[in-house]
Formats: sequence, structure tokens, C-alpha cells
Amino acid sequence: MVNIVPLSSTNPAGGPGLAFIAYPEAIALMPLSPLWAILFFMMLLTLGLDSQFVTLETLTGSVIDEFPELLRKRRTLFTFVVCALMYFIGFPLVTNGGIYVFQFMDWYCAAIAIVIIAIFESVVLAYVYGVRRICEDIEQMVGQPTFILWKICWWAVTPGLLMLLLVFTLFNYKAPTYGSYQYPDWAEPLGWTVAVIPLIPIPAIAAWRLYQSKEENLKMRFMRLLQPSLDWHPQEREHRRVQVNGNCVTYTAPEDSIRLPDEKKEINGVV
Repeated sequence: MVNIVPLSSTNPAGGPGLAFIAYPEAIALMPLSPLWAILFFMMLLTLGLDSQFVTLETLTGSVIDEFPELLRKRRTLFTFVVCALMYFIGFPLVTNGGIYVFQFMDWYCAAIAIVIIAIFESVVLAYVYGVRRICEDIEQMVGQPTFILWKICWWAVTPGLLMLLLVFTLFNYKAPTYGSYQYPDWAEPLGWTVAVIPLIPIPAIAAWRLYQSKEENLKMRFMRLLQPSLDWHPQEREHRRVQVNGNCVTYTAPEDSIRLPDEKKEINGVV
């Protein structure tokens, strides 16, 4: 006999209450409920695994690319260490009070920090690296031109929707709660601190790169750093084409270099 939990005693508005209480209760009332329950939780399992694969690969790939000589040959070991570290960090989330920790982190990190990072990524991809370059790279890989709808999404729809989502989230912000539980007063400044921490590397690294730049003034440093790197290119030589000062040139190995006649600066990786 199924024990129906009243929804008023749960928090089905979002988070785990929606996925593990509200939806299962609705599925239990459907015809062939065991079948739908199996399909639903298999969907949750595959969705969670897929999200973890993407997150883990992004993290480990970025660190390995930053320190290739040290970590590339130890990729499996490094991935295991990262997984073990995340496993132990996640222990507080499975304690009796773990749901309050989860709700607190979801309230600030997922709703604010991730959206801001996604805005920066979409703007850099569309306006710094450029939609045209993205389409050329995809065409070189798959052999077909990119559908115009994707170009519109990269150029306008995705950044615009993310900005609207951020504005809507900040406009409707309220102190974190879980059901009838009210978090203490110190939780709010702590939450904003947690939300800001993932954003610190963006301005910090930007300031460091501006400081390291050898251009004469701040404007030239910005213009220089907002150009795609010349050592970022396809593996196949026939695909290594780039525009430099209006001239189409071909990449060579990164250790090669030339001196362009109209710019007395040596540019690595171009012949």
C-alpha cells in the first residue's frame, strides 16, 4: 500500500523535494506506475552522470592543459585524486543537516555565480573569439556549414537570455529558506561570499594579464588581449588559416615565427 506524503509537508517548489517527492508521488498515481518510475529515475541517473562527466572533464582538462608537462602523463591519477577530493568534500551533503547545506549552496552558487560565469563565457565566445571563427572551426570538423539559427543563438539569444535571467534572479532575491526553516542572519553575508569566490579569478587573471602586457597604454593592452591567440589552431595543416592585419596566413609549429612587414613585431606560430 502506497503511503502518500502530503505535499504541504514538503518543499516541492524546487530542488530535491521536486525530484524525489513531488514527481514520484505523481508517478505513483499514473497507470503502469512502476514502468514510469523506472524510466524517471533512470533519466535522473543518466542526467546526473552526464553532468558529472562534463564538470569533471572541464576541471581536469583545464588544469592539465595549464601544467601539461607535469600532469598529462598522469591524467588518470590526477582524475582519481580530483574525484576522491570531491567525494570527501560532498560528505556534509549526506548528513542529517545536509539538505540545508545543499539548499544554501544552490541558493547562491547555482542561481548567481554560474549564471555570471556563463554570461562571460558566451560573450567571449561570440564577441571576442567571434561567431565567424566558431562556424569556420565547426565546418572544418564536420564538413558542413553551421545552421544560421546557431549563429543567432550564439550572437544574441544566449547572452540576452542569460542576462535577463540574472536580472530576474537579483530582482526577486530573498533570504534563503528551506520550507518553514529560516536561515540565521549570518547565512546571508556568508552566502554572498560563497557566490563571489568563484568569480574572483575572472577579474584577478584579467588584471594580471593586463599588468604583464607589454603594450604602451591601457587601451592597447585591452585590444591586444581581446584578440584570439595565434597558437590556438586546428591540428591539420591545411586548416590552419588566420587573418593577420587583413592578410590570410597559414599556421606552422608554435616554435616557428615571422616578422610581418607592416607590423614590426614577431608573431609566433605563423608563416
